[in-house]
Amino acid sequence: MGVDDSTYSIVKGWDSLSVNLDHVFASDRAGITDFKVDKDFITIKVVNESAWVACRETNTFKFNGAEKKGMRLQMIALQKIAGQWKIAGFLNGLLKLPAGQH
Repeated sequence: MGVDDSTYSIVKGWDSLSVNLDHVFASDRAGITDFKVDKDFITIKVVNESAWVACRETNTFKFNGAEKKGMRLQMIALQKIAGQWKIAGFLNGLLKLPAGQH
């Protein structure tokens, strides 16, 4: 499920999801350099055949030479199917940075 400006869509299966992501990965990255991703505050909880993972993701990069930073909270729900863990749900929410830190 993706949420954007009070709208949402439900996408089932990687084939359907990957088509929606193609434009993101193919988009123009002009001006972006030194992109780095860090994850911290990682929490994992497993109960029988289900699990969830939560973490904070911090992205730092330069855009046209200016240093930028973005943070988000990620939550991933997993389900064990035939002995293998599969992603059952994914939530990616932006965190507001204090003034002067973005």
